[in-house]
Amino acid sequence: MYTQANERKVFKESLRYMIKASEYAHALHMTDHGPLHAQRVYAICRWLGTLFSLTDYESAILQAAALLHDIGMASTDRANHNIESEKLIISNAETGSLPFSKDEALLIGKLCRWHRGDDYKRDCIEFCEGSEVRVGLLASILRLSDELDLDYRRTYFNSSEDMEITKKYKTDQIQYHESVLSILGVRVRADKLSKCFELLIDNIAGAKLQIERLIKEILGTPLPFPIKILPTKKELVDPPSFGTPRKALICAYCNPHGIVTAVLSRISLKLAGIEAEIVCNKDKTASAGAFWNEIKSLPLANYELAYFIDLHIESRNIEPIKEILSINHNCKVFISGATLTSSPYVKELIEYGATVLLGDEHVLFYADFLTQNMPFWIRVAGTCNVDNHVVQKIGNKDVYHTTTGIKYLLFKHFKDNDDTIINTIIENIENNNIQYFMDTSHKFDEEISSLPIYFEKFGRVLLIKYNKDLKGRFIYEWVIDAIMLNKCLPYEEFEFKTPYAIYPIHSLDGKPLRVLYLSYFKNSNKTLPIKCFCNKLLTSVGNDNTIWNTYTSKEEALSDINEVIKRINMEYGIETPEVVNI
Repeated sequence: MYTQANERKVFKESLRYMIKASEYAHALHMTDHGPLHAQRVYAICRWLGTLFSLTDYESAILQAAALLHDIGMASTDRANHNIESEKLIISNAETGSLPFSKDEALLIGKLCRWHRGDDYKRDCIEFCEGSEVRVGLLASILRLSDELDLDYRRTYFNSSEDMEITKKYKTDQIQYHESVLSILGVRVRADKLSKCFELLIDNIAGAKLQIERLIKEILGTPLPFPIKILPTKKELVDPPSFGTPRKALICAYCNPHGIVTAVLSRISLKLAGIEAEIVCNKDKTASAGAFWNEIKSLPLANYELAYFIDLHIESRNIEPIKEILSINHNCKVFISGATLTSSPYVKELIEYGATVLLGDEHVLFYADFLTQNMPFWIRVAGTCNVDNHVVQKIGNKDVYHTTTGIKYLLFKHFKDNDDTIINTIIENIENNNIQYFMDTSHKFDEEISSLPIYFEKFGRVLLIKYNKDLKGRFIYEWVIDAIMLNKCLPYEEFEFKTPYAIYPIHSLDGKPLRVLYLSYFKNSNKTLPIKCFCNKLLTSVGNDNTIWNTYTSKEEALSDINEVIKRINMEYGIETPEVVNI
């Protein structure tokens, strides 16, 4: 029976075809139909699937189909690429290139054929490998997920001005590029009463084509998701005035994404006549576990709305959250976060009374419409998490340097224990003072580069020695800096020599309790992320390129580390000695 433990072979086969599909689409001046499109559809399937109580087997089947749904685009018969995808899946399973049984290959092939609506049976249920599979539901999720990859990341252009050659030779493709450029992102807003897609739009007229296509796909499935448009307003009216002050509380994980998302939420709430207090600092929200342990002490009864951003939820946190939801009926609670998109607790949170926002990191803020400055900051929010290449599209140096400037200031907040820095970040984002952050951007690289780092090389993997002085989200940049220092290989399109890294983090008694597994590539759309090599534990947290695993002993961690290193180097045909100590 296929499980996600075998996903590496699926990911590898997807890359093999999708790289060719990308080259073909690029030659025809089309929007992205390459590996990153497949991986974004995979991510969307994952967060849409949390709303439907999928079994583990259904989830594995659906996500395999997401990675493979467009491999037929590598053929010249684009109009029938879904049928070609089905044929390739069946034939490649027969040869062993894909880890599916005959029945699984037929089922996954059918999902890929149906993602274009061909012979689509929305209520179809089948049995495969002894398990019931809601094939019609999975096909519906895949169809919508494919269509929901419709924002600015779908085009390699950054503006209409970049399209000069396409305008000259392939004018029919311009409408598709301009339409996705007009859309900032999409998310699901779900509560006990309803679920809807929210489209964050920069230019409604330009987005019309993609909106119409999405409506058509929704109407072709049994999934009752209305669409709500969140437009960018060029002119704003004064917020409404109320006799009694309306108050909100925003608690965000203390990292760059958390604080940017919190400020965007506060701006939106203020325009609705609600004053919001932000809690985002190293003492209160730098540890999600510690935050949820203290959740009962929050005076939520004093607020009309509370929004929790990027604070990872584990099984032990569910009961305290359930309790605060049950005793604070007058406070509307919103929850969002990158790890929530694959959380098994989404349906529970909704049932308890929370409103959940599901989507990629750049759209997880409270809003009913957008201000003229928000499109820039939405792109910044999508650039904050360097470990998630699927979310990012860094085509603008101002976005990059603004993000890096925010990281530098947060680094100073942790290093100097200075809470005034948080207020400075908030004020400058609210005032759209982009230059303030750009002016400090270079200092972040200097700070990270100045931190000592010691490592051993094991083939294509770096094993990094613990540094007790490094705190917060900056572990990622520090580890990535080590990867980049190890030069590149010209015969692999100048890919990094060691694109994988492992970083054991010790507890106070000297035992490694948590281990970070990380991958970072120059050509992120052509490589296998670290997730493909890691053992999935009950304690695993992270996305494709960063996985945190927690262990009960040094011996358990060491065994797992050696297993991951061996798998990675086998992929490259390299033999390495075992790690003997961490």
